[in-house]
Formats: sequence, structure tokens, C-alpha cells
Amino acid sequence: MSRCSTCFNSCPVLQDPLTLHKKFISECYTRLEMAMIGVCGNVVAQTVSNATKILTAAIVPEVANVPLPSRSVKLLPIERLLWIAEAYVLGVEELHVTPRTILPHAASFHGYPLTLTVRCEALHQEFNVLCHSNETLHSLRQKIISGLHQTQECIQIHANDKLLCNSRDHKLLHQLEIHDGQVVQVRLGSSSVATSSVSAPSPSTSKPPEPAASAATSKQNFEFEQEKMLPGVVMAKGGEVFHMLYQLSELEEPKITKRVQKLLMLIPTDPAVLEALDTLAYKSLKPTSSSEDVSGGKSGSPHKSSNPSAPSATPRPTARDTMKQLFDSNAPDMSPFRILYNLEVLSSKLMPTQDDAVSGGETRTFCEEFLNNGGLSLVVNVLQPESLPSDINYEIRQGCYSICLQLARYLLCGLSVTEEAAENFTRAGAAISTPSPSKSAKVKPEKTSARQAIQTLSALEFVQTVSCFMRVTWAGAAGRLHLLSYNQPIRETRESAGCGHRSRQSSTGSTASTSSDSDCQSLHAGVCAHQTSIPTKDANIAREALEILVTCLQLRSELIASFYSLPSLNDFIIDLLVGCPLPEMRAAMCEQLWALCQLSPPPSSTLQPPRQFVLQLLHNARLPFWVTSTSARGSTQKMLGQCSQYFDLRCRLLENLSVEMQRDLQLDIDQMLEDEIGWLSNFVPSRYAELQPTDNILLAGHLHLVRTFFTCQQVSKEEHGEELVGDLLHDFLFPASKLMMDNRMQISEESGLTEFNPKCSLHESRLAAFELLTELCNNCPHNLTLVCRQLLAMHHQHNTDCGNEWEYMPPVDGRASCGYVGLKNAGATCYMNSVLQQLYMVPGVPEAILSVDEDQPDEDSVFNQVQQVFGHLMESRLQYHEPERFWSVFKLWGQTINVREQQDAFDFFQAITDQIDEHMKKIGKEEIFKSKFQGKFSDQKICKDCPHRYEREEDFIALNLTVKNATLQDSLDQFVKGELLEGDNAYFCEKCGEKVPIAFTLFYT
Repeated sequence: MSRCSTCFNSCPVLQDPLTLHKKFISECYTRLEMAMIGVCGNVVAQTVSNATKILTAAIVPEVANVPLPSRSVKLLPIERLLWIAEAYVLGVEELHVTPRTILPHAASFHGYPLTLTVRCEALHQEFNVLCHSNETLHSLRQKIISGLHQTQECIQIHANDKLLCNSRDHKLLHQLEIHDGQVVQVRLGSSSVATSSVSAPSPSTSKPPEPAASAATSKQNFEFEQEKMLPGVVMAKGGEVFHMLYQLSELEEPKITKRVQKLLMLIPTDPAVLEALDTLAYKSLKPTSSSEDVSGGKSGSPHKSSNPSAPSATPRPTARDTMKQLFDSNAPDMSPFRILYNLEVLSSKLMPTQDDAVSGGETRTFCEEFLNNGGLSLVVNVLQPESLPSDINYEIRQGCYSICLQLARYLLCGLSVTEEAAENFTRAGAAISTPSPSKSAKVKPEKTSARQAIQTLSALEFVQTVSCFMRVTWAGAAGRLHLLSYNQPIRETRESAGCGHRSRQSSTGSTASTSSDSDCQSLHAGVCAHQTSIPTKDANIAREALEILVTCLQLRSELIASFYSLPSLNDFIIDLLVGCPLPEMRAAMCEQLWALCQLSPPPSSTLQPPRQFVLQLLHNARLPFWVTSTSARGSTQKMLGQCSQYFDLRCRLLENLSVEMQRDLQLDIDQMLEDEIGWLSNFVPSRYAELQPTDNILLAGHLHLVRTFFTCQQVSKEEHGEELVGDLLHDFLFPASKLMMDNRMQISEESGLTEFNPKCSLHESRLAAFELLTELCNNCPHNLTLVCRQLLAMHHQHNTDCGNEWEYMPPVDGRASCGYVGLKNAGATCYMNSVLQQLYMVPGVPEAILSVDEDQPDEDSVFNQVQQVFGHLMESRLQYHEPERFWSVFKLWGQTINVREQQDAFDFFQAITDQIDEHMKKIGKEEIFKSKFQGKFSDQKICKDCPHRYEREEDFIALNLTVKNATLQDSLDQFVKGELLEGDNAYFCEKCGEKVPIAFTLFYT
């Protein structure tokens, strides 16, 4: 392969590329057939091999221990041959940079949706672009040019730290390893060249002269002839290769299946499948030129007879039979792999990636015939239980469901993968300029046809369709799409008590499933709550299915009651709104439920409005959101941290309700408000730092709900204002300021002196509290007066004691999220703080110091002040402690320290430990640091010229090590490293009476 490719690339003029490609393809095909025979040998061949081994082993015993070639060894040549073929096609077609007429299969249909963030720092612009994995780089480049209002010559696109030059514009995004959510950097080049080279054609020159048109036609014909000689096109011609690749996909080897899939993406679409789909409108549709060129007309593959769509002498099957055979995994010669491939071909027929006037008319005709022949039901049937085997490759299952949902979305909503309801570009940030949005998606004729198909469904068929979309949404949101293969009823809540639902009054207890979740082969309440992460593709499938589900209900609003009666509907809604670990999925559920609640039944109808149904469901749901503390266990703790979307939806549904609407929805807003105010007064925030985010999420939700109640008609703000304003300002927002205010006014409140931290300690809950205060003051002068008086009293009173401190700032912030309390730096006391904090972190040291209880403590002693510091580090609720008294009491070498003068940390460590141990000895207690840190080191001197040696032991509390080494062990090794003392540094040996060279070494224990 390397020799052929090198020869072709080096001198294409001297070679016949068509002959070279055919020779290479023929060789690969022959070797694949031989390898297939080795893997799929018949039973007789296997029996002969086993018998030969047994007979030979009787004569040569060693043969019995020689294993037969394993299946993986036999499959390895197939995998390598497929890889070689793939590399050959990619390597040769890399040189063909002109736009393709005969598209590779991957370029003919829409892939997975991608949302890319385009960032141009030079223009200070950032926006999102919707595209798909099978889109070309050229298409992405055009979208970026349109968004930035630049010309092609002005921009350079960078992705994955690589420049994507114009010569790679024919590449697909997945081939360039561009994935969902990726940031694409755009840099600007010279604009003068672009400006001079780009000019709009004038009306008089819009029509090219005849010689120019003739030359353009000749060039197109030449490029088309060159394209027909590409290896991928040559490989697909005739159809034999497709039969071989379909067989390889059935070997049930994931690596080979992946290789087959990649190779199929590089060559044009199977003409047999295209021909079978064209039978839907064969009278009005003509075969495209590409199909004729690839397949070589109607004749061709000897293997086509095995394909259900191949022509034969028998009467032509009906369109419905043809479609059913193409998308039924139980049909002859069909498999899930082929179902996915046929769905991709169907997608290319319904949503072609290249639009022109001719193909547009053919597409509309095909779409109408497809819908008239029950195509929508056919697409939905692939999503039905047991339509796909339970043991298929998970990526194949994801691909089938994804394309089916893309088709359903297109047929129902008239939107392709890269189209939103209104615009292509979405704002990425308020401070960043955003390009003007593109035109809204046009309503296509097939959308009307699909709506007619939905309208003509019977009530039973509609319920089955909606139920199917609900199951797909649920399974995708749980990341367990394989559950759709089992046609088992959804387990009700009462059958699985441990699926994440607790009563409002419940505050403790694990909510984990009582049985193994992996053993469950059906959807059940809490299946999403059991997951920790969801694959991105599964989440996209769930969002697509949910959107289609709501669209169906909007199109057939008269059947909304059948939706209410679906089994486990309440569990489905709560599981996705609260239990799903993916925030984007919970947000999507919130948005779709909100859209559903906008439906209004006819005035004369007795149907329950969706808004009332959802409100009652949310109100009666058995959720642990009314516990007074977040110190719960199991999945209850997880659900508390995922309650934002639940409260968001309730607030949106309850906001600005009139008295009439409250009566129609059967809501007692006053009682609900009383319950919420009671919960706020009873809520106790956790003292554990890891639970602080959960506290704030739960608290923000309840504060938003209370604010919403005050927007409803006939709810008295003045009645509840005085109580709520005081609680919000004193307990939820500014408790430290309240204590300082009480201290100035000499008010003693023993119950509140120990609580400095506000209940709203993070941004989300504090913002919710401020919004509630704002709503209380809206159109209520009484509450506005209360808030202003309290704020002035707590924050705007002059304090003469602090008048001389130019940088005075009261410590009102709470303990950090890490759980530790800091020490304030007085200017140059960082050496003190570091030593004190290190001593506090030594196990046993703070407990030993704080456990000393003196009858007559001296507050001016260093030991007493260290006790004060350690006590604050252990129990303070403030962000930091300011040890002013310690600074004035501690003396270094008998002198009071200057807090704005830096000292050596080692000297401070020795001084503080010595002074504390001296104090302990003075009061008759055991020395703390001596028993904790004391060690011994000995210096050993060995004379080289005489047999004498000298040793001396000393106690030490600390060793002064150098810090230039990489590790502590290296510093210790450097400290005890021996050295030779000789010459002027020789040691005087007392026993010899003269200076002798010695080896000096230190040892420590």
C-alpha cells in the first residue's frame, strides 16, 4: 500500500491511477475473502483440524499442548486489511481538493450535532455556531465569516492548536477531531489584500461570456472524470465491496465493526440501498448521476441478489414492504449495523447536505411519498421496544436512535440538525459583541405533511408514539439506552421504594436502591438518580426525544389527557427534573415542561390544563426539599444539590397568578407562603464546608419560591414584611453586622452571640435573598422603610474608636469553604502565622495546649495567648482571627517584636516552643514540645592516622535545613553528609596531642 500510494503521489502523470486503484482494491478484496474463509470456516474443516490434532498427539505428545489459532489471531489480518484500505483512500483522496460531486457516504447525511464556540480576540467577539460532525470545514468557515463579517482571506482558523488551512476545506469536522463544545480560535490576517481581491459582480457582468462558460463546463467535466477515478469511488462501483463489508460487520468484533464503519464513510453510498429507497417515487424520481456513475447502471454486483432491495424477476414489492424490509432487523440479511447504515441513507434522502434547485425538488417529492407511505411511523418503530436486539454494540444503538430522532424532528418541526427555531448564532456573553442572527428557519412543506400524519393517527397510535418518545427520553437521560430493548412495563414508585423519593417530612435515611441497578432490565423510578455521569450522545438523544414528545402533544392537544394517564409519568418527570445528574438535561426538562404548560384547552373543554397538572405534580411530589438541614445521606443529599430546576419551574408557573387563576388551579397561596416562611425560620445551615454549596442551592430555591408567592394577587406584603425583613437582614445576610449593632447599643442576646456566619453564605442564595427583599419593597412603602432603617443602623453608624485606623475593616466574612480559619497579617507577621498554623496542624498539639486549665491564668503570658489563638483557629466562625494581644505579649530575645519588621521563622519557632515548654514546667505539667519533637543527634569524629574516635550527643527540637533541595529527605541527607577535615581544618586529637585529619559525620535519631 505504501509503495502504491508513494508512486501515485510522486508522479501521477506517469501512472494510470484507475488501474493502480483497481489492482489495489482487487488485492485487498482477495485477501479479505481468504481471511473470511479462515474465520468463518465450515464445521467440517474445524472437525478435521481437531481430529488431526488428536491423532498426531498420540504419536507426538507435544502437539496436544499446541493450541489451535485463536479467533482473535484470525481476525487480526482482517482488521489490518481494513485499516490499510482506509489509509489508502484517505491518502489518495487527500490530494483531491476540488468540491465533490460524488459525495462520500459520511458527507451525504447529517452527523451528530455540534455546538462550537468561535472566539476572535482581535475583534473581542465570541459566539456559538451550530453544525454537525459530518459538516465540511468549508461550511464552518463560511459560518464564521458570516458571523464576524469578514472575508475569507482575512481569517485563520485554529483548532486543537493547529492551523486549519484552506486546502483542508473538503475535510469533515469529525475527521479533523473537532468535538462538541470545542473552542475554535480565529485570528485575523491582512485585510487590504482581501479588500482589493473581493468585489461584487455588476449586473452587466453577472452572466459570464460564452467562451468563459464553455471553459467552466470543460473544467467541471474534467474534474468529474478525475473524481470518478478516486479509489473510494472505484471501490464502491459495482457493489461487491458492500456485501463483503456487511458480512464483516456481522463477525461481532467491535474493532472490525469500527473499521468497517470508517471505510463505509469514506466511499459513496451503497447504490442498492439508494435504488430501494427510490422505489417510493420511482415514477417521478430519476437516478442521480452519482448513483449511475458509482453503481455502473442497473447491472453490477453478483451479490445484489442477497440484498432485499435488489431488482429481480419477481414483481416489484410495494413501497411499504420495501421500507419495512430496509429498517427491520429481523428481515433477511438485515442486522442492526445495516439498519444504521440504511437510516443514514434515508437521512441523506430527506435532509441532503447539499441543496440545489434540482435536488430540492426531488427531496420534496421523496419526502411527500415517504410520509404518504407511513414513513413517520416507520421511523418511530425503530425506537420501539424490541426493535433492536439487546446485545448490539452500544454505539450502533446510539447511532440508530440519534438518526431516527433527527428525522422525526425534521419531519415534525421542519428543522435539520443545524437549525434552531430562530437563529444560528447564540449570545455567549453580555460583555462580548455578538454577530447579527441569521434568518429564521423556513417552514418546509414536509413539516405540513408530517403534521397531517400526526393528525391522522388514531388515539391508540398517538399514545404509543408519545409513550415511545417518553421511554427514549428516560433511557437516554439515564445513560441506559439498552433498556429500550426490553418490552417490560415501567416499574411504579410503590414497587421500588428506594428509587430516590422521600416524603417532605423525611430528613434522614439512604435512598439507594435496594437491589442491584445493573440487574434491572426495565425503566423505573429513580433510574436517573442512580447514575453519576451520562454520555454526551445519550444526553443529546434524550433532549431530542423530549423536544419531539412536547411537539407531538402541541400538535394533538386534544389528546393531552392520554398523556396524563401514561404509566409512571410522574416518576418520569421528577426523575428528569431532579434526579438526572446532568444540569443541561434538567434544564431541558424544565424548559419543555414550561412550553407544555403554555397549552390551553378550549374554553368548553373539561380537560385539565397542563399547567394545573404540572403544578399539582410538583406540589405533591415526595421530595426531600423541606428538610431543615442538608446533613442527609445517600441519594437524598445528591437530590438536594440538584433542586434548582424544580424550584425554577415552580416559580415560573406560580408567578403573577391572579385570584381567578389561583381558584382555577386550586391553589392556596397564603397557606403555601406560611409553610415556606416557617421552613425558612427553621432552616439550620450545615457547619461542614463540603455541604455549603448544597445549603445555598436549597436555600436559594426556597427564597425564590417565597418571592414568587409575593407576586401573586391579594398576597399581603405588609403582613409578612416585618418578620421577613428582620430575618433576612439579621440571620440570612448580615448576622455579624447585627451583633456589632447590638454591641454598640449594649443589647445582650446570648442566643445569638455565637453565630457570625450568615445562612446565605454564597452568591446564589444571597442574590435570591436580595431579590426577595426587593420584591417585599415593591409597591410597599412600609417594607421599604423597614429595610432602609435596618441597613442604616447596621452599616452606616459612625464609630469614633475606628477613626484613627485608615485601613479599618471589621471581620464580618465567614469561615472559608476549606473549613480553616486564617490569621491576619499585621504587616510583616507572616513568619509568625506560618509557624502558629503549622503547630496547630500537628496532631495532639492543639489538644494538649487547650486542655491545660490554670487556676489563675495570666492573660499577659505567651502560653495564654497561644491558647486564645488555637481556640479561635478551632472554633471561630469568622474568616480569620486577629491576634493583637499575642503580638504585644510575645518577646523575641527579650524584646517586644515590631509587627512591621520581618524575622526568621526558625528563630520564632525555637522561641515559642521554648517559652511554652518553660511555662509547662513552671506550672508542673509535662513539656509539650519536648515530648513531641525532641530528638538526639551525635557528631562523630574518626581520626584517619590514629585509632581514636570522638562522639558527642545533643538534644534538639528542630533542625535548620536548607531549602534548595527538591525533597525533605534530600535536605536531611545533605544535613548529615560527612566531610573530611584536614590541613588547616584538621582536628586536634587530645590523645595523640597533635592535629590529625578526621572524617566528621552527623547522626540523628
